[in-house]
Amino acid sequence: MHTAFFAVDLVGSDGESLAFGVKFVNTDGSAYPFDDYTHAYTVYDDGGSEVLSLDESDGITIDAGTGQVDILRLEPGLAVGYYVHRMRRTHVTTEVVEDYFDGSITIGN
Repeated sequence: MHTAFFAVDLVGSDGESLAFGVKFVNTDGSAYPFDDYTHAYTVYDDGGSEVLSLDESDGITIDAGTGQVDILRLEPGLAVGYYVHRMRRTHVTTEVVEDYFDGSITIGN
């Protein structure tokens, strides 16, 4: 079940790197306030254990001018299986944490 603002479900193979991008803009078309937040991306296995955690220092790239957010993990890729992932933001002043998106990742051979 999705609990975030958006759902992002991915399908891939065990021979691939994990890489995808999303674009954020406000509903009025103005730039999203990325500087007001820190960002984190996490992947969990089907047992709920964390298998990958990225932030802006090691895998999340944000272009505030275009609103483009890229997630990249080159090696190792994910093993065959089912995963849950989410990207969340933490407000730098209030420390309120919210999920941007969550969803599933299914990795086959």
